Amino acid sequence: MAFVIPAVAKDKNLDVKQFAEDISMNGFLQSLVTLISAPVVIGFILLFVKIRKGITIKQYLGFNNPRFTSIIKWSLVAIGFICFSDALTYFLNKPIVPDIMVDMYKSSYFPPLLLLDVIIITPVLEELFFRGFLFEGLRNSRFKVTGTIIITSLAWSLLHSQYDVYGIFSIFLSGLLLGYSRVKSNSIYAPIAIHMVGNSIASMELIVKLIYFQS
Repeated sequence: MAFVIPAVAKDKNLDVKQFAEDISMNGFLQSLVTLISAPVVIGFILLFVKIRKGITIKQYLGFNNPRFTSIIKWSLVAIGFICFSDALTYFLNKPIVPDIMVDMYKSSYFPPLLLLDVIIITPVLEELFFRGFLFEGLRNSRFKVTGTIIITSLAWSLLHSQYDVYGIFSIFLSGLLLGYSRVKSNSIYAPIAIHMVGNSIASMELIVKLIYFQS
């Protein structure tokens, strides 16, 4: 919105929808927005949890330190899930690296900033919200654990509306894994680790494609 309003003021005939889509695929702007908004969003999450009575931030968001072996286990599970997902994607003749990821990388201007966003900032931010703040609130409602895993996975997948239907469905399935890991480990660190591993592998696949399969 911060970019759209000035653009509209400058050009009254601007195609707002197209302009917004162009911004969403600009790697540099997306990284910049994430880096600026992350401290604000995390701050509000901590504030809203802090004002709740009868539960601490650590309890609500799941800041329970898991065993090192548990993190390794969930990281291996993430690798296995990605291998299966990539194999299925290849079998269905779908691109393992979507074009939108290539476009974002090429428009990032400073790729390390984009990689910092994708591999570290985004996993922490999204997991704190979906598998932390939102998750705990929902599972103490009538939705219980199963409903919470499904709802948070659906909400998270819809956040990635820039992808096609297959991509969104794949993200939904990975969201189920993230929610399951949150429950079984009783810690936010497990889904954060899975998310980081997944995004790291996706980034490596992107770089390999750019080096070996792009002219």
